[in-house]
Amino acid sequence: MSKWIFTVCIIMISLATFNAQNMLHRINAQTYTGQGVDAMDQLLQYPEQSDDFDEWMYVSFEKAEQTFSFGQVKDSTWYYGWDVNTSSWYLKEKDVYFYNDSQQQNQVIRYKWDALVSHWKPANKTDTYYDPFGNVTDRNRFTWNEDIADWVFFSRSVYTYNVHNSIIFQEEYLWDRPNNLWVPRSKLINEYDEHQNKILQILSLWDPGLNQFVFENKTMTEYYPQLGEQWITDSEWSSTMNLWIPKIRQIQSFETEGKIETLITAFWNQTLQDWVFYNKTEYDYDAFDHLNLLTEYQWNTTSQAWDFPALTKIELTYDELDRITRYISYNKDFGENEWTGGYQYDYFYDEIGNVIEYISYRWRENQQQWEGINRLVHYYGSEEVNVDHVKDHENIVAFYPNPASDYLYKAGIERLLITIKDITGQMVFTGYFDQALDVRDLPAGCYIIYGIFEGRTQVGKFLKI
Repeated sequence: MSKWIFTVCIIMISLATFNAQNMLHRINAQTYTGQGVDAMDQLLQYPEQSDDFDEWMYVSFEKAEQTFSFGQVKDSTWYYGWDVNTSSWYLKEKDVYFYNDSQQQNQVIRYKWDALVSHWKPANKTDTYYDPFGNVTDRNRFTWNEDIADWVFFSRSVYTYNVHNSIIFQEEYLWDRPNNLWVPRSKLINEYDEHQNKILQILSLWDPGLNQFVFENKTMTEYYPQLGEQWITDSEWSSTMNLWIPKIRQIQSFETEGKIETLITAFWNQTLQDWVFYNKTEYDYDAFDHLNLLTEYQWNTTSQAWDFPALTKIELTYDELDRITRYISYNKDFGENEWTGGYQYDYFYDEIGNVIEYISYRWRENQQQWEGINRLVHYYGSEEVNVDHVKDHENIVAFYPNPASDYLYKAGIERLLITIKDITGQMVFTGYFDQALDVRDLPAGCYIIYGIFEGRTQVGKFLKI
């Protein structure tokens, strides 16, 4: 699983650096290792907040989907989990976004859904502050304290920039409630070359015993444009030896057009005092220069060659507007000598290009079908902006079973006016959804349901098998 997560992180890097102007993917591993202001944020988890693989996908998708929005501010994101017993989605959490006069997102409040009382409960909050150049300068995080029915400090991030608006310092603090003060937690220092490419990043952690920062990790990036390569080397600080110990090196090779071709990962062997290959990812593109296939190989220390056939691969698909709609990971079953499903991620857009939904699945080999993991639904221009922070939504429309083969049912309301479209945007049904909906004549595939309810659009999705 860890090897696959590494590969998924690489593909999410490509999504996070999506070039919206020419619709080409540009992959830069520094996006993940601290290029943006949210790098250290990934290391900070709220109490009682999930930190499993799906949380990583939340963070990665939030970074990726920002580049796909076209003119409308996002009001809220609703998070759903999959109930294997009822084969339906259930509400978990939602984020509500608020903006300042400059339309900069300055507050995010996360609520958790309490199904027992059908009520949203506040969980945590993030307040963000900007300088005149639009750079984030402060990010304060709070957790909800039910005993006092108020927000209490949890953590704080402070950012400092150079004259080129590149981050040179990122400081993290935790709130010491008994002493009512901020306590240092970590510090990032970045250095850049004359082209504002990041060449060095040092992470230090606060040692309360020594009452000072202590080195933890260092990332050095070397650029070789004449070779079409970029080297990223991670090192760990050894306090006993008082020096940096190399750990991981990534070597990226690019085509003349700037598209990445290969990513080779090597580990430092302390005994050999040399780098040892671990895995390689090859990137392939279609006729439109879309990144559409990633294939991963592992280094065979016996044969001193890359293993073939490949161990894992990821396939990406796009719609007619060059927007990514799906990627699927596969693992090699060497016993059966065939590819088996791993994970699948689907993206859906509205008529003007905003991301409205993101769904993740895992392949269940024993059932020979995809099973839901998480679902994110975005709303734009809804009534959730600038309203009371705790708003009940007792009538939530749920569709089941999912996947469906003959009939689709709903829960939440008795009658719903709906439109169903396939993943290409072609309308396949419009009318009222009463007790059950006959989907036997629909071809197998994914479908989006748009339902009008209480003056707003409820969006759902189901898989026809």
